[in-house]
Amino acid sequence: MKKLSLTLFIIILCITGFGLSIHGKSAGFINLVHEQDERFHVVRIEGFNLEHPFFGLAFHLNYDEKLFEFDHFTLGDYFTTENDPLTLVSKDQNESKIVTGLSLKRGQLIDKSEGTFLKLYFKKKIYDPSIYGFVFEQGVFSTFDKERMDIENVEFGTV
Repeated sequence: MKKLSLTLFIIILCITGFGLSIHGKSAGFINLVHEQDERFHVVRIEGFNLEHPFFGLAFHLNYDEKLFEFDHFTLGDYFTTENDPLTLVSKDQNESKIVTGLSLKRGQLIDKSEGTFLKLYFKKKIYDPSIYGFVFEQGVFSTFDKERMDIENVEFGTV
């Protein structure tokens, strides 16, 4: 039931939602930060200068399957055991993308302006430290005040 509820939340989060505009001012950044080690290419999903409390985050991450194979994920330091989110990280079987959604329980918020949301681990099929090829798609950052609100001016990009 939890997984179904989270899946429905993520679908709704990606398709609809009430946007809160900040009149052109950036409301924060969600960035991809890359790390390499002997076994994995690690993509950290990091938040910076977030102006609103966190309630949820959803995005698709496109990547090149000729270069990388998704292996696993871990939650980042943005979360603690007191505010452990409902999490969905799933490889789309038809496309080279990871569908991701994080949501706190109703009534919970995290008021931190920065931190690592997730670490996504990919096995490297070809080792080339200069090639990444990861791209955000359909990124949504949400807060909560009586109802979920999508923050329109959170910018999704790559560092």
